[in-house]
Amino acid sequence: NNTTMDTISGSEQTTAILEQNRPIQDQEERQDQQQQQDEQPEDTSSGLIRKTYHRTRLLWSQLTLPEISGSLGDLGTLIPLLVALARKRSIHLAPALFFGGLANVLTGFAWDVPMCVQP
Repeated sequence: NNTTMDTISGSEQTTAILEQNRPIQDQEERQDQQQQQDEQPEDTSSGLIRKTYHRTRLLWSQLTLPEISGSLGDLGTLIPLLVALARKRSIHLAPALFFGGLANVLTGFAWDVPMCVQP
C-alpha cells in the first residue's frame, strides 16, 4: 500500500486515505443514528405507563411496616393544625387533606423524598 501512495500526488493520497477510512466513518454514523433513535421515546404515553408500573411494583415490594408507621408520624402535628385552621374558617379541611396527601404521595413516588408537613 505504501508503494502506491508514493507514486500518486498529494490530493490523490488524501482521497485514498479518506476512502480507506470511509467504512469506519459510516459505521460510526450508523451507531450515532441508532443511539439517537434509542434515546427518542417511541410512544411517550406507553413509556410513561410502563415506567410507572415498574416503579410502583418496585416501591410496593420494598414497603415495610416501619416505613408505613414512619409515613404516618407527621399526622400528630398536621391534623391538630388543620383542625384548628378549619374551625377558624381559614381553610377547608377536606381539600387541604386531599391535596396535601396527593402532593405527599406524588413527591414520594417521583423523587423518593417525602414532603415534610411539620411547621
